[in-house]
Formats: sequence, C-alpha cells, structure tokens
Amino acid sequence: MPSETTRAVTRARAQRAPRPSRWLPALAAAATAFAAAPAAAAEEGLRIFPDLPVLALLVGFFALLVWPLSALLWRPLLRVLDERRERIDGTVARARQVAAEAEDVLGTYQRAVEVARRAAEAERRG
Repeated sequence: MPSETTRAVTRARAQRAPRPSRWLPALAAAATAFAAAPAAAAEEGLRIFPDLPVLALLVGFFALLVWPLSALLWRPLLRVLDERRERIDGTVARARQVAAEAEDVLGTYQRAVEVARRAAEAERRG
C-alpha cells in the first residue's frame, strides 16, 4: 500500500503535467514570425555584407554607447552585486558562528541535565 508521501508526490506530478493548449498560441506566433517574410534580395542579387558607411556608423554608435552604459549601468550593477555577495558571505559566517554557539549551549544544557538526572537518581536510591 503506497504511503501518504508517495500519493502526495504522485498528485503533485499529475498537477504539473504539461498542457499543450498553453503552448499552442506561442508556437503559432513563432511559426508565423518565421514564415512571415521571405528572404529579401537586392536588385543586383543577394547582399550578404552591409554597406560600409552604415556598418561604420553602427560600430561608432556602439562604441559611443559602451562608455555611458559602462559608467551608468554596468559598474553600479556590479558594485551592488559585489556588496550583496559580501553581505551574504557575512550573514553565512554569522550563521555558522551562531550555530556553533548554539551547539555549545546545547552541549552545556545536556551535560547539566545529565548531572541533574544522576543527582536525582542518587538521591532517590539513597
């Protein structure tokens, strides 16, 4: 006879079963997007390489955007992530310290309980 845990896991898996109707609109949209436009060709044939002036302009815009994005986005984001990691590491270290202190307190408590039990047993016998 299956245990309650086994039944709960089976119920959870049944609830997580994939629903094809949920993915159907997304698949239809993707198929439409890929089939929407045929490959375009210029009058003189298929153009694989872009115009050099346009390419140079795009590379220049990219280079101009790297500096402000680095200063305004990436450095602050990385600084926040570093601070977060430091806080997490500090919290983990503090949690380990508290756990070690708790183990010491628990050991002291267990020893005191054992001493009290022995004293009570000796007093009861004696």
